[in-house]
Amino acid sequence: MLTKKPGCEHQFECEPNCMPAVRNSYHCDDCDVSWTDEWSCGCDDECPECGAAISPEESEELDACACEYL
Repeated sequence: MLTKKPGCEHQFECEPNCMPAVRNSYHCDDCDVSWTDEWSCGCDDECPECGAAISPEESEELDACACEYL
């Protein structure tokens, strides 16, 4: 874990560490739609076509600190 950078705005004040920036890749089989989203974890997203909750097929860490991404 990376110690939180001064001025970090994506993590709670009481947390000592930064959160990573993650690019999640999704695919909805029902709609045959694929998309990506950047977040601080590998979390579910909503299909832009049908609104279904979709888990990431793949999560790639972009940086140890999400400050520049989120």
